[in-house]
Amino acid sequence: MKRTTGLFLLAIALLAVWILPALAGTSTFTGTLTSSDPQYVNGRPDGSDCGNIIDDLLPEKYVYQLLYVGVTVTGTYDYVDNRSTAGTIDIEVAVFDGPFHPDTPTDNCLSSMDDSDTITLEAGKQYILAITSWDRPTTGPYSFSLTGPGDVFEIPAETACTYPLPSNAALISLPAGAPAFWSPDLTHTTGFNIPAGTWFAFGTEGDFVHLWIACPGEPVWVPSNAVAPIEGSPTS
Repeated sequence: MKRTTGLFLLAIALLAVWILPALAGTSTFTGTLTSSDPQYVNGRPDGSDCGNIIDDLLPEKYVYQLLYVGVTVTGTYDYVDNRSTAGTIDIEVAVFDGPFHPDTPTDNCLSSMDDSDTITLEAGKQYILAITSWDRPTTGPYSFSLTGPGDVFEIPAETACTYPLPSNAALISLPAGAPAFWSPDLTHTTGFNIPAGTWFAFGTEGDFVHLWIACPGEPVWVPSNAVAPIEGSPTS
């Protein structure tokens, strides 16, 4: 009887060893960076610091590809650059939880991952991954994986929210509307006005407020003197 019990417990232990790794989802993404891909304007996010831009002033710009993803389960995910795979290049992957723009790549940057890293991702949210090479002007095939409590799934670009609402956005009021600018500079006018009403804003720079428009609409800047802050506004 003891021998039978021991064998049963051993079988359960071995079964647990075989099953537990399968509970964690490993999602692998592959692609190829090419010279025709879009370019960062001022450099890419630092692989160790999302708030810092890496740009060694070479004539060549970093190219990037965007990947829209979500996760099935909230939790911590382990990132690995699979550059050991034959023929793949060394890459860096920046994760954004709000709108991405190549001339301000530190805005809404949640994490910038190099060889290996961990990141907490929330189910029900969309994230934007910006994939670029570690060096310039390196192009070629890449591969990386994310392993965690659930699966990481790709959202097709045609159905993705290109400019998701930033997590730090708050409501503001534009009582009389306002002229829109592509950057916080009076010379960078868009040629159109934002109608009067209540809008989401997610930051300020100088005399401007950054305004969220909609998923398919690129955020713009409006003069801060056109804004009437309401409770919870980033300008109040």
